[in-house]
Amino acid sequence: MKNRTSKFIRFLASLKVAIVLLLLIGGYIVIGTVLPQHSAQAWYLERYPAMGKLILGLSLDTAYSSPVFIILLVLFSINLALCTILSLKGQVRQVKPTFFPRFKEEEYGFEGVDADKVRSYLKKHRYRVTEEDGVIRAAKHRYGVLGAAITHLGITILFLGGAIGTMSSSEEMITLLPGNQHRFEKQGFTLTLDDFHMTFEPNGAVKQYYSDVTVVDDDGTTLSEAMWVNKPFHHNGLGFYQANYGWTSHLKISDSESGEVVAEGLIRSGKTYFHQPNHLTIYLYGYYP
Repeated sequence: MKNRTSKFIRFLASLKVAIVLLLLIGGYIVIGTVLPQHSAQAWYLERYPAMGKLILGLSLDTAYSSPVFIILLVLFSINLALCTILSLKGQVRQVKPTFFPRFKEEEYGFEGVDADKVRSYLKKHRYRVTEEDGVIRAAKHRYGVLGAAITHLGITILFLGGAIGTMSSSEEMITLLPGNQHRFEKQGFTLTLDDFHMTFEPNGAVKQYYSDVTVVDDDGTTLSEAMWVNKPFHHNGLGFYQANYGWTSHLKISDSESGEVVAEGLIRSGKTYFHQPNHLTIYLYGYYP
């Protein structure tokens, strides 16, 4: 039983398992990039009739937060951790000052070499020199053998941190025109997009994208900030990032009999809106002014 457990642990820590897991993780990343994420379930069933149920069943519509993707990350973290633990004993042994590999039988000594000059040269180049039974041994940068373990540990922390962050965080995409507001009821404030503008290089290329926003808390406190690419805006535990810009269309759904407007809002190209009362899915392919 102990032997089987040991074999299973070594298999789980093997390079083959790591490669398979990396391929699967890479596949999920590709799917999450190609397949539109966080759309209504009805849209996937309509857009992909043959694969819609499979997409929803495997949570590919939320690929980066799906249980399968999280499990793959956890398994890869376990693989790295076990690989590090199994190799750490030998690496720690190599770090000790007393460790030196055995001389091979085909190695030869040097005749007529001044030992004092050898010692002086090695010490000058910061080798740690030891002598035993007339044999001079020198070593430096012993801790370099721990590089792989430190790298594995760092990758494991990144994966686990990403997985925990994905499971504990939430994400929402909002579309605003200058002057539009969005209410965050739970956090107790209202966000207004005051203006959006771009700056340009002398050759006409876009230099930067800017969004000027104002937040008003429930207690009346007002804060105005500008955010741009790689400079998000944070308020009351929420982070705001510029994700996209472009044309936004005004969507209005009216009752065909009474003419009453039953739904109204903004929709961007490539996005969907699912109207639950009538099981109506609207997808805006594009707008060409």
